[in-house]
Amino acid sequence: MAKRKTGGGGSAKANVGRRYRLEPTPAQHEVLRGFGHTRRYLYNACVWAWLLAIDLGVRPDASRVVVDELRECFDWVRIFPSQTANEIVRVVERAFANWMDPAPAKAGPVCEKPGARLRFSLPGQATELRHLPRKSSEVWVPNVGWVRLRRHRALPGVVTNATFSYSPPSGWEVAFGVPGSGQHPPGRVESTVA
Repeated sequence: MAKRKTGGGGSAKANVGRRYRLEPTPAQHEVLRGFGHTRRYLYNACVWAWLLAIDLGVRPDASRVVVDELRECFDWVRIFPSQTANEIVRVVERAFANWMDPAPAKAGPVCEKPGARLRFSLPGQATELRHLPRKSSEVWVPNVGWVRLRRHRALPGVVTNATFSYSPPSGWEVAFGVPGSGQHPPGRVESTVA
């Protein structure tokens, strides 16, 4: 599941993902669903702001301004976690910087379609986790509250980020990024990322 960057001797530290199924209440499900749609809307607005700035020949740093103005105008954007909105701006800026590099990528960033998978991320400082009895835990989501999850295996280390995603067959899931221990189980094949 997790991709590892391996250095020389296979003992390099890597980020590891741990995925768990969420058990939100119906009200929490609706707010999480709204967050997924809001993330896609803000991502597309940032992409369009960059494309317009490039077309007009002006400095393309308008995506932060667009997000701030949308937060002032719409309540449904205002309740969206600000840490996640800032991450969207960083992702779009990085994508366009990579695309405009002297050795550009084949295709630039594109808008996400309405049928795209619903997802949003929270950085580690915005992620709080508490353990409950009987292999249950709860994760704190801003403006949603504590959302229960099934803890089928231990979560080692400190959480560096949390990504929430929804697919109709399996429902809501959360993937926590945690620093790897650097020790790989014997017999396990490592995949490398260039």
